[in-house]
Amino acid sequence: MPYDATLRNLQILSEATQRLPGDLKQPYPAIPWQQISGFRNILVHNYLGEIDPLTVQARCSSICHYWK
Repeated sequence: MPYDATLRNLQILSEATQRLPGDLKQPYPAIPWQQISGFRNILVHNYLGEIDPLTVQARCSSICHYWK
């Protein structure tokens, strides 16, 4: 169950980045905004197939450090 909660939190964070106005994103060009918002589609539409912790770690390792 904690793993499902983690996936849900990642989904919420990804959705939130889609709603941020461009003037808030512009000062942070190093953050891969499109990758973060696109990760939501991967989670919601299950593009990865059976999602397990190792799959999520592999897919989000390049973007998750921005959420710390």
